[in-house]
Amino acid sequence: MQLSIESILKNQWTGRFSKSTLLAVSVVGIIIAIIGIGSLGYIVFNSWQSFSGLISKIPAIVSPISEAPKEAAPANEAAEQVSEKTEAKKYIETAQKGEGITHLARRTLKSYLKDNPQSFNITPEHKIYIEDYLAKKMGGTGLKLGEKLEFSDDLLKEALQKSETLTSRQLENLTQYSQLVPSINY
Repeated sequence: MQLSIESILKNQWTGRFSKSTLLAVSVVGIIIAIIGIGSLGYIVFNSWQSFSGLISKIPAIVSPISEAPKEAAPANEAAEQVSEKTEAKKYIETAQKGEGITHLARRTLKSYLKDNPQSFNITPEHKIYIEDYLAKKMGGTGLKLGEKLEFSDDLLKEALQKSETLTSRQLENLTQYSQLVPSINY
């Protein structure tokens, strides 16, 4: 007897096997289908996360000015090379060992505030907010030793304007973070 759709529909083929065998084969088929669908879902989900992760890194890929790490400079020269201010009102910071974007944002903010005093009292909590805002706008990715980031004057103004609108409750919440960064009291 040949296996065909007509024979299955006429119950000729299924009559050769017991109901428990057919049930077991059906259950195994369903389990395989569920595993296949789950695996496909997992692959699609992880692929989408990787893709969306790449999309979130695009600003970081475009905005940093990458430069090959230079040989170690003497200590007094290294301090001079860390911060530069360009004529186009952009602040360029160079990553030192163990630093991330927040460290560079902190140095940039310090330089910016030195050059541009503000009309409102900038507390350590405002500074924490501004650093975080700058870091997120720059992409929030890791940095390599010697990598340079450029912070525009407009981005710094935008961050300061946003920090000026913080409520007292938001500032109070930021206190827990500002206490962890003693170097922010400049």
